[in-house]
Amino acid sequence: CRQMVSDPPWRQNGEPSPSIWDAKNPSTVTPGRYTHILEGSCPIILSAPHGGNLDLGLPDRRMINTPDRQNVRQLCRETDLNTAQLACAVEAQLRNRGVNATLVVSKVLRSKVDLNRPEGLCSECHQGFEAWHEYHSAIRGGLRRALEEHPQAHLFDLHGQGHREANEVGHVLTNKVLRESCLDDYAGASSCRSLSVCFSLEDMVRGEHSIAVSYTHLTLPTKRIV
Repeated sequence: CRQMVSDPPWRQNGEPSPSIWDAKNPSTVTPGRYTHILEGSCPIILSAPHGGNLDLGLPDRRMINTPDRQNVRQLCRETDLNTAQLACAVEAQLRNRGVNATLVVSKVLRSKVDLNRPEGLCSECHQGFEAWHEYHSAIRGGLRRALEEHPQAHLFDLHGQGHREANEVGHVLTNKVLRESCLDDYAGASSCRSLSVCFSLEDMVRGEHSIAVSYTHLTLPTKRIV
């Protein structure tokens, strides 16, 4: 996600407005305080919870991440670089093809609000909880509208990282499993399991046709790590 297009609208021109988007697009832009929301008409929802860059004067999340707030752990506060731009770019490409997806992108720094945590652990203040509700309400609303018109809907939740100059290819498999001689035995436990109908997990993880090698053909720096 490091070689991406221009910044999202709110980073260029302040709060987004419908004029930023194609006037023929039937979708509507909702200028949420914490979330960039574009309501679509197809059964595709694009979400990016960790690409925001707004501080809003909110306190940093603390080094505690358990319900009883007693066990101290190192929290992940880094931004998933360029995931906001990626979500906007994917939405724009779909729209250019006549597919109007719902777009839900957090504007707020992950160090202030982590939208992939339970509400009670996402932030240290009331505004953070408001951001959590605004973001998840937008996703639920997009799914609800899609399922009112279509038999099923697809939610694509976009993530990345910011701690090294490389793309990380993950398969939800441990290092121990990845060292096994036959990976196909673990296809059902992998995040690639839906693709295993067409491809073997072994081919997707290792060898000249693996996902990581495919990335290198796109001239993207890639680390083959879990």
